[in-house]
Amino acid sequence: MKPAVTTTDTIDVNKTLYLKKSLKGFLIKPLVAAIFMISALTTSTAALASDCSCSSNSLPTMTIEDSNDTHPNQLALKANKAYYQLTNQNGQVLQDRLYDVTPYEDGRIIAKRDGRFGLIGADGQLIFDFAYDAIEILPADLYRLSKYQGAISMDALVKGGKDWLYPASGKFENKVAIEQLYHDETNDISYFKVTEKGKVGLINDKKQTLVPSIYDELNLLDTCPNERLFMMVKSGDKTGLMDQYQKFVVPLATNQSIDNFNRDEQVFKVSKNHYSSYNSDDRDEGFISDTLIKGNGKTLVESDSPITNASNNLYQFSQAGKYGIINSDGKIILPASFEYISTGSDAPIIVTQKGKQGILRQDQTTKQFIVANYYDQLQSIDIADRSLAELQTPPEEEQSEYAVSDDAAEAVEGVEAAEAVEETTADYDQTEVDSAEEAEVDYTDNDYGFDNTLYVAKLNNKFGLIDAEDNVRIPFFYDEISQSMNALLVKKNQEYGLLTTQNETVAGIVFDSIAVIENAESEPLYILTQGDKQSIIDSVGRPILPLSPYRLAAGEEESQFESRIIVDKNGKYGLLNDRYDAVLVPTSYEKFDYELSNKSILAQKDGRKVLLDSSGQIMPIDLSAYTEVTEMYASENLKVVAQNGKQGVLTPNGKVLIAPLYDSVDNIMLAYYSDNRTDYYMVELDERYGLLDDKGKTIIKPKYTGLNPLQYLPFLVVSDYDSGADYSKVGLINAQGKVVKAFNYDAIYESYYDDDQQIVLIMLTNNKVQIYNQDLKLIETMSAEEYEQSH
Repeated sequence: MKPAVTTTDTIDVNKTLYLKKSLKGFLIKPLVAAIFMISALTTSTAALASDCSCSSNSLPTMTIEDSNDTHPNQLALKANKAYYQLTNQNGQVLQDRLYDVTPYEDGRIIAKRDGRFGLIGADGQLIFDFAYDAIEILPADLYRLSKYQGAISMDALVKGGKDWLYPASGKFENKVAIEQLYHDETNDISYFKVTEKGKVGLINDKKQTLVPSIYDELNLLDTCPNERLFMMVKSGDKTGLMDQYQKFVVPLATNQSIDNFNRDEQVFKVSKNHYSSYNSDDRDEGFISDTLIKGNGKTLVESDSPITNASNNLYQFSQAGKYGIINSDGKIILPASFEYISTGSDAPIIVTQKGKQGILRQDQTTKQFIVANYYDQLQSIDIADRSLAELQTPPEEEQSEYAVSDDAAEAVEGVEAAEAVEETTADYDQTEVDSAEEAEVDYTDNDYGFDNTLYVAKLNNKFGLIDAEDNVRIPFFYDEISQSMNALLVKKNQEYGLLTTQNETVAGIVFDSIAVIENAESEPLYILTQGDKQSIIDSVGRPILPLSPYRLAAGEEESQFESRIIVDKNGKYGLLNDRYDAVLVPTSYEKFDYELSNKSILAQKDGRKVLLDSSGQIMPIDLSAYTEVTEMYASENLKVVAQNGKQGVLTPNGKVLIAPLYDSVDNIMLAYYSDNRTDYYMVELDERYGLLDDKGKTIIKPKYTGLNPLQYLPFLVVSDYDSGADYSKVGLINAQGKVVKAFNYDAIYESYYDDDQQIVLIMLTNNKVQIYNQDLKLIETMSAEEYEQSH
């Protein structure tokens, strides 16, 4: 039997104050002192309430300074050591020893005294004595009081400071919690969720129990109610939707969840889990269906799959394996007749019907949604929709001196293309809403418009460009269209060209191929190939290099260069200049190896290695004695390998810095992360390591079996496995090569120390940890276990 509504007064459902749309959303304020945060237990998948008149559950607080300036009765909070005193305008102390003070705009003050909260009225007198663990001020002169019994909180609802509304016993009761759902200003009524012994129910501030505390969960879904409140309730594993009179709109059932879909229109979404087996191991084999219902119980739409947002206020649903579109009111915009719907928040909806694709658009006159044309293929592109003049003239800059050639592609009228679209799509019905019920859909509130979205479309095996309104931008005469930087690469009859999105010619359709070359020190460029010649234009079609007999961007060597373009003629390589409009280095080189950081280039000519400066001239450096030349890491110096395999270092101008005497040479940085970073060279000879300074001068001859620089401090950890009986020990040397800590340690490393972030050295030996500062002064010694626990 359904539990009866209980009340101290008789409820006449027909005379109950109906609730008008009135909640403008909850302005939730943070928990200040003992002020409870009021939670609006609502969720939504569509529009929020927009024109409600319910008040916020939270009342405005203010700072103590603002309260002193604006208190309605000119009362003031004055600091007195760690406390505050409340005084009147004559200086008389009305309340003393206050702390955790929160003033309200109407003059009331919540404060603590002796560990308990009390409430002071605008006249300075106590509304509630200092006897509570928390006090919450609610609208309509209502208060929620809270006390703790051990770890258990107990709530009470009081009106005006004296009228005890709940519990009805007039005293705190164990395991009773009260939470306001909202206050209806129009009808001067507040609703509260009550939890008693783990079960929840609903009461109002008229001492009426609307829903007894028998449910496991009760959440208000409709935050902007009209005549009825709608609440999602749970009892065990069953969920349902009911109103405040315990009338179920959706009966309690298992495997279902209920949520808001449109709060303004009281549309709710019921999601049902359908499992192929009730064996828990097989539950992931089922599916979810959604149903939209109105608060009056009317079913709006049923979907075989989850209803999901398609674009703005439009949603996708499915029936019998087909997909359709509804709006946020649950009204059908397009019936479920499509094989697939492609959705996106920043692009129009694309529908697929009979293997063809179309764009869902909104007629600007009727505001109805239609799919006017279908295409074999649609691919959106992210490209600036600008004219050639706009592309060639950056903002606030004059147009370049370069003129653009008008060797145009074949001129095609857009009218012809539009006719081709019309003829091809004649076999497909124009999809629009024309049933009696669907014709009543109000389209005016749907924000659906994507003027800047462009698509490469395919029709009758030809490609063109259209916008989101099905306007043909580039006619359907091309074998291929793809985006290439700020232009569109088009292909017709095995020839390529470049067009803007407005069908203007960037490069005529006369080329055998068009490639993009990206360069770190300039904008990307186009390389155009016509017959056995190539030319270069910039990204907006301005000519740079006229057609020439050179092969541009030749070979894999190009990947090694950041600021140059290699040219090839008859198997020999050269270089273009910095403007790429002429050959700087003639095509007489067998190989280009590297472009160095100083813009010089390592090359090979007539069987010998040479170094070219940034102007392309061969530098007077003899590299013939070396089999390998490479640039060192983070340095302009060159590492060289001699005929015997030994390594050395040259300066950028070819001077020998380190003679090729070592098995390996590497530049290292001591104290890399400090302000005293210093460059050195670590050299290896016969599996022993030494140290040279940045001038190549020997600091330590190769004698250590291990040498590792520290990252913050100017020391190196070294090992010399042959110098002692214990091969695992390490020591410490400074930048001058002096041993500052002997080979007595198991490990040495850097670490931060305490709160001042001081870099220290941690030295471990014999299960002891020694902590040294940057001057190698001992700070602390402890066991390894103590160090591990404290750090």
